[in-house]
Amino acid sequence: MNRREALSAGALLIASVSMLSAYDEKLIVNTKDMELQDPKNPTDFEYKHMPQIELKGKDEKGYTLVEITVGQEGIIHPSDANHWIYAIELYADDKLVAHADLEPVISRGFLSARVKLEDVNELKSISKCNLHGNYSASIAIEKEA
Repeated sequence: MNRREALSAGALLIASVSMLSAYDEKLIVNTKDMELQDPKNPTDFEYKHMPQIELKGKDEKGYTLVEITVGQEGIIHPSDANHWIYAIELYADDKLVAHADLEPVISRGFLSARVKLEDVNELKSISKCNLHGNYSASIAIEKEA
């Protein structure tokens, strides 16, 4: 490697570190998967972080509208500069089918996607809170008779 290549590689490394530092400034401090203390009786704190999965109508091509809102039982997760849902994922039988990256303040914990459910047994969603970790919820898909 000549001097010009070395300097270029060094500049790239510095730029990458700067980008990581800027990301850290957004206060994403907890990326752990969290488990509910009592899955049959979640607390209000847990409800606030759990994704709620709703199935809406099916379109003419057979895709069902799936809406994910972070928060259950009317307890909606905040979207403040220091506390927000930074990502939501939607899985159909463990296959990632939708992902949303969210910004604090300007966006809220919501994702929608159209999914063909005819061969799907379960939908699962994971919400990622910058302070309190990752929470998941799932629903079984009932087959049409």
